[in-house]
Amino acid sequence: MNRHHLRALGLLGATAIVAITVVWVGGASRLAGAASTPPLALDVYTADAQGIGVTSTLIYGESEAVLVDTQFRISDAEKLADGIAAKGRRLKAILVTHPHFDHFYGASVLLRRFPGTPVYASASDIDYIKGDLANTLAQIRARFGAETIPADIVIPQPWPGTHFTVDGQSVDVIAGLQGDVGPGPRNNVVWVSSLAAAIVGDIAFNQVHLSLRAIDARSRSAWQETLRLIQERHPRIVVAGHKNRAELPDTPDVLAFNKAYLTEFEAALAASHNAGELIAAMKQKFPEAGLDRILNFTAARFFPS
Repeated sequence: MNRHHLRALGLLGATAIVAITVVWVGGASRLAGAASTPPLALDVYTADAQGIGVTSTLIYGESEAVLVDTQFRISDAEKLADGIAAKGRRLKAILVTHPHFDHFYGASVLLRRFPGTPVYASASDIDYIKGDLANTLAQIRARFGAETIPADIVIPQPWPGTHFTVDGQSVDVIAGLQGDVGPGPRNNVVWVSSLAAAIVGDIAFNQVHLSLRAIDARSRSAWQETLRLIQERHPRIVVAGHKNRAELPDTPDVLAFNKAYLTEFEAALAASHNAGELIAAMKQKFPEAGLDRILNFTAARFFPS
């Protein structure tokens, strides 16, 4: 675990917290603040179950916007682009929370609508993406259907720093944290100070089975530490990387769900003798969790047939 980055997560000062209003519009949620200065706002786009509930978050002000994560199916990326265009703000940048395909494959679709927009990720995440892109792309196109996945994948560029602004208000990246990426730590949090909002990518799943197939026991322990440190920031909003349903609220309760899931997984893994037993145990403990395909992939990793 990178202690320097964990300390940054725990100690980076939060600015004044504003009152939050939530307005649901279709499959997206608008979360805005109330203050004398025009506040920033968030629109959270959530894919359906076939798009594995991936979230993309637009952070916007009066004239500018930054997007966090891009979707991976062409259809979802096009809908996301429609929503961004409807806001009428200048898209300054696209930030990628971590290097899994479902959070950055849609960038090429978005850039056709917003040409010249920089797509940023950490240097280590870019290395991860480049390491096996051709094989991964072929697998994903075979799994989801070649016609649904962009063929022209954009490789992000290293972010020039971890501090961004939207209409002069801070948007900061806390990099090098442990989530579902292994080997890690390679997950990142986007923190919007004026909203006390944490956009955490796959550091948290909202009523969705956690993806645990790529990390070991040490990394799962480090993931718990990351969740604890996010909680210590007292966020008002937490946007997970995957949601079971678009209408689920983006609240700090998401963090507690993930901490409980990781704890129960350790016990279930120790007690299980095969994939079926592990799957059954986690479904019994978390009957509300969706996207069973993620749990099935995790179980197959620990109990290969």
